[in-house]
Amino acid sequence: MATLTGVLGEAVHTAPGRVRVELATERGHRVLDVARAVRGAVADAVPGRPSVTVLVTAVVTATPTDP
Repeated sequence: MATLTGVLGEAVHTAPGRVRVELATERGHRVLDVARAVRGAVADAVPGRPSVTVLVTAVVTATPTDP
């Protein structure tokens, strides 16, 4: 995951029993793998193991970090 986005509103939206996460991933990462990893991490972190929807709204090019 590169960053959270907010294309459809807040980047993380919660409702009883549900969580929606909007994010961007970096080019070169398989979108399905990123979405599954985020979904699993959120479901494990939130009490009650809610239904989690992950929307990948962008694919971005990684920028090199400063040394």
